[in-house]
Amino acid sequence: MSCRSILIRTTPYLLIELAMFGSFACSDFGNEVEIGATADGTVVSITNFTKEVVYYSVFGRQLAARINWAPCRSPECRQRILPGQTLRVINANIPMESGENEVLVFWWKLTMVEDGECTYEPMHVIVVHL
Repeated sequence: MSCRSILIRTTPYLLIELAMFGSFACSDFGNEVEIGATADGTVVSITNFTKEVVYYSVFGRQLAARINWAPCRSPECRQRILPGQTLRVINANIPMESGENEVLVFWWKLTMVEDGECTYEPMHVIVVHL
């Protein structure tokens, strides 16, 4: 059974709030780190330390405040990281404004709900300095 992908319209204000308070969302507060993200020259590396598949999107911080984006809610999404996997995203492939020096790595897990549809657990965001 698969989940349907549903596009949710968001406002730029939601993304601004995520960008401003995102560093708190990825803090572990004494728990194990679930996802790690670092920048090394021309690549952003994202590591999944969990035992579950996680889904992600990466945007330049300035651009993220202006785009209309929603997380994918389908297990077939291509932007996923398998348990224990490190994914490398080339900076040139990340949507961002010229001259940006930070990217936001949004990540989430999917949960099956009634009738085979999926929803995502709370969205997390990591600010990565390029």
